[in-house]
Amino acid sequence: MSPNDDAMGHALHRRPVSCYFCRSRKLRCSREPPCSNCTSRGISCQLYGPRELAVKNKARDRDVSSRSDPEILARLSRLEDLVTGKTINPSVEAVGSCAPARIDAQVPAQHRWQPPTTNDPQWIEQEFMDQKSLESIRPDGILFKTCPIRKISKYASCIHQAPTSPSSPGEVIKCIWLPEYEEAKVLLMKYLSDITYVHHVIHTSTVTKLIDNLYGDLRRQVSPSPGNVALLLSIVASATYSWNARDTDKHFPTVDEANNQCPSWVKAAMDVLEYSRRTSGTLEDIQAMIILSFLVTNLEGISPRYRSLLSMAITLGRELLLHRIDHHSNSGSEVIPPLDSISAEIGRRVWWYLTATDWMLSGYAGSHEGVYTVNPRHMAVKKPINANDEDLFDGMENIERPLSQPTSMSYFIQRIRLAELSREVADNNAPLSASTPDPLTHSQVMAIDDKFAGFIKEIPSFFRLGGGSVEEIAVVADATRAPGIIIQRYILNSLVYAHRCKLHVSYLKRGSTDPVYARSREICLHAARMVIRGERLLENEDLPFVLTRLKFSGILYCVAMAMIVLLLDVCFNKNEPDYEMKKVEVADAFGILHAATEHSTIAARLVKALLGVLTKYQLSLESVNSSPTVTSKPTISHQPAPTTESSTWGIETHDIDGETPGHGIWQTLGVEMDIDNLDWNSFLADLDSQLM
Repeated sequence: MSPNDDAMGHALHRRPVSCYFCRSRKLRCSREPPCSNCTSRGISCQLYGPRELAVKNKARDRDVSSRSDPEILARLSRLEDLVTGKTINPSVEAVGSCAPARIDAQVPAQHRWQPPTTNDPQWIEQEFMDQKSLESIRPDGILFKTCPIRKISKYASCIHQAPTSPSSPGEVIKCIWLPEYEEAKVLLMKYLSDITYVHHVIHTSTVTKLIDNLYGDLRRQVSPSPGNVALLLSIVASATYSWNARDTDKHFPTVDEANNQCPSWVKAAMDVLEYSRRTSGTLEDIQAMIILSFLVTNLEGISPRYRSLLSMAITLGRELLLHRIDHHSNSGSEVIPPLDSISAEIGRRVWWYLTATDWMLSGYAGSHEGVYTVNPRHMAVKKPINANDEDLFDGMENIERPLSQPTSMSYFIQRIRLAELSREVADNNAPLSASTPDPLTHSQVMAIDDKFAGFIKEIPSFFRLGGGSVEEIAVVADATRAPGIIIQRYILNSLVYAHRCKLHVSYLKRGSTDPVYARSREICLHAARMVIRGERLLENEDLPFVLTRLKFSGILYCVAMAMIVLLLDVCFNKNEPDYEMKKVEVADAFGILHAATEHSTIAARLVKALLGVLTKYQLSLESVNSSPTVTSKPTISHQPAPTTESSTWGIETHDIDGETPGHGIWQTLGVEMDIDNLDWNSFLADLDSQLM
């Protein structure tokens, strides 16, 4: 018997509680053969897989009489050790794994987890706390069928199924319509080439194979896993949302036709997720929730629906033990894959994306302000490795690349670092339980900013603004990955500089008169200008993402934060010699937001929120007859963009209230603000609450 078979033989001494199919697909098994998962798919429900059965049969066929007395004595000695309390736990390989050994074999024996026996209180507690769902309250069945995507006017319909016997009535079953296989492949390629680098929580070859298997199940009239369908639908929704003029082909003759389908695919994915959540949650469900949450925040902002998706994803992640993937007690677990497997690495990506998002949200106004739900002390998950998808394989070892080398995970890792800084800000703020919470002192703000400055200093060169063109990045990364690196560069810089803007904005006024706060004002203005500079640089890139970038709420919020800083500085310092030049900067920033209103309802809300909040803090409004303007396509430099006198913005458009785009903003430049009595926390909270 091989070492692997011997390890598996030890595992087979413990009778599995779930069937082989549920264990291999990481589904929650009903544990009553035939289980509900196998029944719904029309497959045979077996306790052991083919490889397990082969090992089991080998063990059964061994001639017991050939065993020597020393072997029997050794086994008796092991039993005696167990009775006296000594721990012996041979390295157990997970069923179906091709890894040679478990990583936890390196853990000292006295610290290794021992599976509880049936007379152990821990086993009783585990059985009590890990109950299966009752069949009587499971949701009704659901069908999945394919149809040409342009013919899908409604994502769902009801189908009447004929009775299976004269005594049984027929039933009406909900049917979710999916695009045909070739269409799904086109949309998947769109997602993989233009979108996944924003939230890379999948494994390219794995998700490609998953969709192939899903349509294979449909051809065989086998019901696919709801989690897999939800992931497919979320990818379809994301691809249709980001569809642009370069993508138009026979599937979508126009961009609008593709974009208009997005809400239907979002609703379809939500429905399937709800069904899957009430039956058997999987890793694919969480991946779908992440992709959908990104879409929802672009469609609605940080809405209750967005927060609900994030909360459900974190809860399901804990249910699947993603928060303890690398804990030493995982030996023998049927849920957690081997630590050196692709599945474990994807689990780390998923968990850390959720964690980073949770921490970053604590910095914005709303129900989540100052609060994060993932405690770093309550998780045991290594950070994802800096490696490309094609580098991963089961049993991998020492494949991580240096951070100076761009990979598909480079941005992901930097995003985690930025989220850790956001968590520190939340920890440094007064606790919610404080009776009189005080804001951060200036010294605390500067200490936190030093960490942001350190973060910027340590950013790899390819993520710096001006850090190389697509062609130059392609020299150190492959050509297909270079465009994603460029887009990630701008997103990362916008996020970090917007954080610095918000950190220092309350010192803008005092910084112009008090040397103590002058450094804060300098940092704040520099950060705001870097956000606008990054946006203008991105605008000149010849990449598909540029055509849809103004549909992404994260970018718009960063631009709005920068515009607020530049605008307030103009209001505070009207007598400075560079006053007119600064007004051009404000016009440039507001021009970006106004241009986005043609592509995004979030942008329209954002513009309205900006005008509304600024108006709230005015003593009076006074129109300005003339103002500097920017061209619709400003040049990229440190100097202000060229101006014209023909129109306010150089473009013939109107704002959401029917006035010229600059009218409301420039009204604010002709007034005096009550700066001394301005409550900065309330001011920013008002803005955040209207945007979120």
